[in-house]
Amino acid sequence: MKKAVIITILILAIALGLFFYINNYSMKKISDNSVGRVFSSRELTAGETFKIIYHVNLNSSQQFYLFEDAVPSGFEILDCEHDVNNKIKFIEIQNAQSSVFECSIKASSQTGRYTFKGKYALENSGGTKKIRGESRVSVD
Repeated sequence: MKKAVIITILILAIALGLFFYINNYSMKKISDNSVGRVFSSRELTAGETFKIIYHVNLNSSQQFYLFEDAVPSGFEILDCEHDVNNKIKFIEIQNAQSSVFECSIKASSQTGRYTFKGKYALENSGGTKKIRGESRVSVD
């Protein structure tokens, strides 16, 4: 009995350590001079509402940014600036600061795997780049 409890505690400790390592690693991927995307959930049910969290990380010399993120067909943007082509857009053209934005999205009614595709540009960053972080969700 004691052995089983000790083994269980060790397994939980390893799993918890692995969780924090992976979580920290994924946040590092979207940290410096970039725009990153994180979903509140990547496993969705049809029609479920979820959040996309965007992290805009600038250095002290960067004063503007813009990004757009193409939301898959069948998904509905509920509360963010977007165009008729279902693209979320954020633009800051002066005195920009690192920021976090949240958007509520309603998942498609069709099951499947979906990919969000976005790009961003920061002052002095050498053109447009792909939004970093998570990009796929599954609807069951």
